[in-house]
Amino acid sequence: ADACRALAGSLEVLDVRRNGYCPSDGPALGEGMAALQRLRALHLSGNERLREGVADVVEAGGGAWMAGLHTLDLHYCGVHCSTLARVAAVAAAGRMRELRVLVLSSNETGFQRRQEAAAGQPHGLMMLLQRLREGALPKLERLDLHRNMMDAPAGRALAAALDALPCLHALFASDNFLEDAGVGAIANAVAEGHGPALRHLDFSEKYSTMGGEATEALERAGAVLRARGG
Repeated sequence: ADACRALAGSLEVLDVRRNGYCPSDGPALGEGMAALQRLRALHLSGNERLREGVADVVEAGGGAWMAGLHTLDLHYCGVHCSTLARVAAVAAAGRMRELRVLVLSSNETGFQRRQEAAAGQPHGLMMLLQRLREGALPKLERLDLHRNMMDAPAGRALAAALDALPCLHALFASDNFLEDAGVGAIANAVAEGHGPALRHLDFSEKYSTMGGEATEALERAGAVLRARGG
């Protein structure tokens, strides 16, 4: 935190990938972020033990430090469903409206533990997708949800959010549990013109195993993307 305060007026990119952070490091990291008034990109990738500490970072100072952030890289940070719910709440408060790149790959945001569901805790991934649909990230250009244990309902929720993402040009959703229904919902939405800036859609490893309707929807979506230069 002290180092961040010393650089508060100048630091725009902070790369702390693979630093072995634990949940207990979250509050101190968040304190440091809150001091970085000009920060545009934060890379936390590879801190797989950070887990709920991610939410402590995002929530620091009420999330105000994120107001000018363009890139948030949380690849392989141990982010679970409950943690993402806290991140989604910050988005709902309007703190992430300048975000262009959100990387959540190789986490477990789509999986909710039974005890969390039984206690009525919100589903973090569904919360985030709802915030997207409500326009909380209007400038988002790249969304990476690769390997997040997303299921078919999450796929349908993502499809419904595409119209509220007018700048989105790259969507990564491979290696999930979307099944034909989830993949088909997203592909059909793209084929029908939703997600107007989208040029890259990644379901690569599932393509050969999907049913006919989903495959046909992907082919139609592919034609739309190619026409846009994707």
